[in-house]
Amino acid sequence: MFRSEGNAGYTVAMPYLKRGEVQIYWESLGQGLPVVFLNGILMTVDSWKLQTLALSRNFHCLMHDFRGQLRSSKPSESWTLEDHAEDLKALLDQLGIEKCQIVGTSYGGEVGMIFAANWPERVSRLAVIASVSEVGSDTRRIVMDW
Repeated sequence: MFRSEGNAGYTVAMPYLKRGEVQIYWESLGQGLPVVFLNGILMTVDSWKLQTLALSRNFHCLMHDFRGQLRSSKPSESWTLEDHAEDLKALLDQLGIEKCQIVGTSYGGEVGMIFAANWPERVSRLAVIASVSEVGSDTRRIVMDW
């Protein structure tokens, strides 16, 4: 695990999660209730810096680049929204995080909805920003009921 001093003097953990051939880059900042930030498709962990620097005073902020994004590896086979949701579950499992709040924008909002539909007991709150719900009718119903 690599650690770096953040701009405001916070220690930022920057390790990788290995899932098969894929390495998922992630960062963790702050302590407290966990809040996961999920990127849009053209975003990276760095896109959340302003929010996480402010919120890390009271929350444990967790961000990761999806497989195929900047610092995560790009597998040769295609991947799905469900793969991204499973990557998030594996990351939370590795960190021992049982329940979290999720903030997802654009593509990350879709991943957040799928994660919440598949593992509702792991999500205390879900904020979806500027996203679409191009998910199956069963998933959409579960998310709406949740």
